[in-house]
Amino acid sequence: MFPVGKSGVYLPFSLVNPTTGSGSVTAQVEPFNSGSGGSADGTGLTAISALEYWSLVTSGNFTNSSVSIARPTSIAPNDAIGGGGTVNGV
Repeated sequence: MFPVGKSGVYLPFSLVNPTTGSGSVTAQVEPFNSGSGGSADGTGLTAISALEYWSLVTSGNFTNSSVSIARPTSIAPNDAIGGGGTVNGV
């Protein structure tokens, strides 16, 4: 687990069962207390949070992982995590 946060807001992030190859692998995560400016894809997600997002940058032979995130208040009934290759992306 990465115990990360910003501006006094705790926004933990976990890599769940990461898959890596040999050699050095790094993972850097940063939370943001703002919307990403992106948009939902319209098929799997119908909306995205305008309050926060997390950025994960990896290097080395990092091949796969599930993630787990948390926020200070519930967003029920919304319960999916979407990913994009860039900020402001779909």
